[in-house]
Amino acid sequence: MARAKQDDRPNVAFLKPMLERATKLEGLRDGIVRFRFSDGGEAVIRVARGRADLSDEPDSAEGEPLLEVMGDRKRIQAIIDGKKDARLQFLAGDLRIRGDLRYFSDIVMQLGILREPPRLPIASPTGFSRSVSCSG
Repeated sequence: MARAKQDDRPNVAFLKPMLERATKLEGLRDGIVRFRFSDGGEAVIRVARGRADLSDEPDSAEGEPLLEVMGDRKRIQAIIDGKKDARLQFLAGDLRIRGDLRYFSDIVMQLGILREPPRLPIASPTGFSRSVSCSG
């Protein structure tokens, strides 16, 4: 597979401030968080032993990520910067999350990206749905 030229890669520097805050979080797990930008490119945050590194060159041998965040780079940046509401962007379908959603909820709550834990509808035995909190 041909490696992208430096100029063709998306600018992922906007993730660095979040990365610095994330290394101080409780419950940060070793693993990979992959960002796939709908306008092209990817970024990977690798966490190991409390240290997090950012790369715009994903390694195909890395395996399954803990979390995968998919959406427009500018929209993701606006969410991280607090200019757009993450919950509304997710519900509108402009942001997709794959992986351990409880872990995602815990991390984005600690980062201040979400103000309150998400409430997920679940089916009850009576056939009516109810909401439950995602935070533990």
